[in-house]
Amino acid sequence: MKSAFDIPWVMIGDFNETLAKGEGNSRFINAAGSNDLKRFLDSCNLIELALTGHSFTCFRGGSMSRIDRAFSSPKCHSHFRDSILRMLPRGLSDHGQLIVGNHEQDKGWRPFRFIDCWLYNPQFQETLQSSWQTAFIELPGRFRLLKKLSCIAKGLRQWNNAQYGNQENRLAWLYNRIAEIEKLQVDRTPT
Repeated sequence: MKSAFDIPWVMIGDFNETLAKGEGNSRFINAAGSNDLKRFLDSCNLIELALTGHSFTCFRGGSMSRIDRAFSSPKCHSHFRDSILRMLPRGLSDHGQLIVGNHEQDKGWRPFRFIDCWLYNPQFQETLQSSWQTAFIELPGRFRLLKKLSCIAKGLRQWNNAQYGNQENRLAWLYNRIAEIEKLQVDRTPT
């Protein structure tokens, strides 16, 4: 495909092989698999995007390794020199989620998320009706509906924070705590 399309491109994913000895906490490295991956990367003339903030991308039990990576073509690398590879919180997965972006990437618009447990809260229906009735309606047609939906989303977010606390902050705290524990494990791993 590389020769058929002369366009900038990126390859990202789980390559199931490490490229060097220090990319896993195990003393074992699959030399044949590592060499095959290196030959493939050389034949495609790929440049690896540097992973920022983490040494490992896969965590299984006590085992850690760097098998998830991103590579770009030279054309892509020259067009997007500021690109970096970041690992998002991995949640329940044993692999970190990788994202290619730049240093000043804006998170942008966030979708509204409905949480099922709201349906079991006796105050939910009242909050929903109150938000709908107090929403600004001096707009024509579909703009009125969009504004009402926006007001409902805002009202439900405020109600959720008052009822259940800020779950995003709690999740962020948990993800940071997991990252701290993983970093301690990485720091204790002999090289």
